[in-house]
Amino acid sequence: MAANIFEHLGDVPNHRLFRNQVLVAIGVRSTEKVLAGGHKLYLPEKTADEDRYQAKPGLIIKLGRTAFVDQTGEWFDGDAPRVGEWVFYRASDGWSLDLYGNDRKTRIACRILNDTDLKGVTTDPGSIW
Repeated sequence: MAANIFEHLGDVPNHRLFRNQVLVAIGVRSTEKVLAGGHKLYLPEKTADEDRYQAKPGLIIKLGRTAFVDQTGEWFDGDAPRVGEWVFYRASDGWSLDLYGNDRKTRIACRILNDTDLKGVTTDPGSIW
């Protein structure tokens, strides 16, 4: 999923975030699942639409200049996430927006959050809902 997002968006060169802002691509589930035995299960498009608003995992795609910079050492203690890592957050935090991919057709659901809104890092974004 992460490779697909970066394939569509690249490194987002046309956008610069201010201060401690973090841009994440929202982890929207695919509407097509392949089950054991090769059978396909198609989820309703409403599932993907709901993920755009309620999903809690996101892939970091851009950081503001001071994101995760902590002079006191109280917030991140050297454990700051990086671009390309999956993080999780409260669904009601941040500001939702869509970015068009390099092809100007594909829309990627995103959210801008403060660095302190992120709750953790995961290697399995599909395990979080």
